[in-house]
Amino acid sequence: MKKFVLLFVVPALLLVGCARKVPTPEPVAAVPEPFTAGPEVFNPDGSHIQGIAASEDALYISQDRHLAKVDWTGKLLKSREVPNHTGDLCWYKGELFAALALSASEATTPLSDPSAGVGKIQVFDKDLNLVREKEIDRRTDGITCLDGVIYIGMGAKEQPSSNPHRINILGRFDAKTLKEIAPRAEFDYGYETQYSFQNITTDGKEIYGSFYSVSGAPQIVVFDKDLKVMRTHFLSANQGFDVMPPKLTGGQLLFIKAKSHKSSDPKAVSCSFDYWDPEE
Repeated sequence: MKKFVLLFVVPALLLVGCARKVPTPEPVAAVPEPFTAGPEVFNPDGSHIQGIAASEDALYISQDRHLAKVDWTGKLLKSREVPNHTGDLCWYKGELFAALALSASEATTPLSDPSAGVGKIQVFDKDLNLVREKEIDRRTDGITCLDGVIYIGMGAKEQPSSNPHRINILGRFDAKTLKEIAPRAEFDYGYETQYSFQNITTDGKEIYGSFYSVSGAPQIVVFDKDLKVMRTHFLSANQGFDVMPPKLTGGQLLFIKAKSHKSSDPKAVSCSFDYWDPEE
């Protein structure tokens, strides 16, 4: 009888001990649902959506000369007008960075190549108040920040940029001072493009750039912070493209991308947003 009791109790104790070591599963955030920002968010006379920037609390949207801040259901929180074409946005350490393209006639400093136009980096707070800005002697489009450095597209090497070309200029600036901190790079990922970088984003390790490609070439290029090309993807994402904040995806690497919708009667602009998983 004693042996029987001993044999019965010991396995039971082992089971209890094992049960105590099983960790409690961490809660996993649900993958966000696609949503739409309606006509009340946008300028009905404006162009298609140009760029987006995702924070944990809001999504920022550039529609040419119109900036909007919406919540994660598409509800308008704030908007403002800006001086000229704002091609892309990025959210970095509590600030919104914007890449503007202006005409050569709007330059306040000498231009090395008037055909390349003039650009500007503008920085806003979370409520779209302008904090600081810097004029640049080339048009700018596509912008992200990684490890304190702004990576910004600066147009095709040879103008006009609407002609198919392989070499695009990429600039690097300090995110605090907006001072240029590295020689301008001639970026070539092996395919012809039109215009230049459209959107640039980062997952904190690698940088993703989107282009209008030519002849069916991949539209997305992935490169490291030393500008070494790592890989490419086929994805049409040139109206706004950004990495989702990890807290909103449970740590999954997920991208949000924008697609504009325009109507003429009545005149209106809206935008739908969905998600891309690079592993799929």
